[in-house]
Amino acid sequence: MPIPAITPQVITPDHDHNRDRALDLALQAVLRPPSLPEGFRSRILHAALQEQARDLDARKRALDLEYEQARQRLHHGYVRLSRDTLALVVVVSFAAGALANLSLPWLQSFLAIDLTVSSPMLALLALLVGLSAGASVCWDRLKA
Repeated sequence: MPIPAITPQVITPDHDHNRDRALDLALQAVLRPPSLPEGFRSRILHAALQEQARDLDARKRALDLEYEQARQRLHHGYVRLSRDTLALVVVVSFAAGALANLSLPWLQSFLAIDLTVSSPMLALLALLVGLSAGASVCWDRLKA
């Protein structure tokens, strides 16, 4: 005996909802829900509220811990950035001063400048160049 093919029913806009409602009503009439113990709903509600409060406390602790860790990372990053920037400013300033001292004899012979007049001016110029270079690096790091 051949088994008839089962085709799934496709729900279309012209689906018979009256038949579904009639079937639901018939099932409700035949299948009665079991009776619940006394205070069942209040116990369920109380348990759900307690679980929600515990979950809220756990989430608050987790968020506080995450916030503290993020704050510490930011603080360490700020300290590292400040230290690196200060070191860079100092190195650039000394490099500019050393470059000025090394180029001073060449500038004196090339431009025929008196050493007593040009030495303080060149040292000040080297200091300004070094500080401006360090400040520009510091400014670029703070903008980033």
